[in-house]
Amino acid sequence: MLPIILIGIYNYLYFLFKLKFKNKFIFPYSNDYELRENQIWKNLAYGLLIENKKQFLIWEMPFSLLSNYTKKEKSGDRTTWYFNNNKILNGFELNIQIVKWNIEPFKKFEFIEYTINKETADKLIKHLSENIGNPEINSININSDDYYIGKCEWEKFDIKIKILTAEFQGGFAYKIQIGKKHAVDMYY
Repeated sequence: MLPIILIGIYNYLYFLFKLKFKNKFIFPYSNDYELRENQIWKNLAYGLLIENKKQFLIWEMPFSLLSNYTKKEKSGDRTTWYFNNNKILNGFELNIQIVKWNIEPFKKFEFIEYTINKETADKLIKHLSENIGNPEINSININSDDYYIGKCEWEKFDIKIKILTAEFQGGFAYKIQIGKKHAVDMYY
């Protein structure tokens, strides 16, 4: 029991250290491409900025603090926080959902994942390429009319942005994942 308490104390103290960055995000972004790219990645190094609400969701914050930003919904084996109609990564409008599985009681907020349609995936790939550069990995052909299998990945510091195709309820869906590299790489 003592190790669990020590882990909780360590996580809380670590989060308090990171909390000093909460109001130090960079926004609005520069019109200069290189400067804007660096500003977006610097923000992502510490968390996800919801630009239209000026809310900075710090990576590794305890999930309990997400309720300060939006409503949560408990459903069976998970708790979900919904952030609807938000602008992220220099103005891209996207609904965001953060899920915490009940089997992971000490897990911290480390990434977002959301299912998107093909049109949104195409627009997001183009938007990200214009704002943070071309993806390091790109096996998606956005000119195809068909569903495509593949992924696009951008990575800097210990942050990864991934858009990928996944089988979902008998068909294909596109997922956007943004967050700490180790957390994003755990899934898919």
